Amino acid sequence: MHITSFLVSLILQAAVPCEEERLCRDLAALGPVIQDLYYKLVEQNLWDLFVNVESALCTILALLELRKFSIDTEAMMRSSDFLKVQLSFYF
Repeated sequence: MHITSFLVSLILQAAVPCEEERLCRDLAALGPVIQDLYYKLVEQNLWDLFVNVESALCTILALLELRKFSIDTEAMMRSSDFLKVQLSFYF
């Protein structure tokens, strides 16, 4: 899936009709940034990770926040540090 269509589909899922015009302006402004992100992630072979893990995690965290769940950011940082160490063995 191409970066633009992927991100547009994610954003439009959360949009309501009255916000479509503002959303289109925001997407147009984000275009160059999104394209740059896409090429950098592909270059580093991280696109699949971004699409399959990062995007899903962002959605989950947003839903948790909307439902007033508190998130232990320190625990997330410890997990992140642990995963970085584990991944460093492979790269």
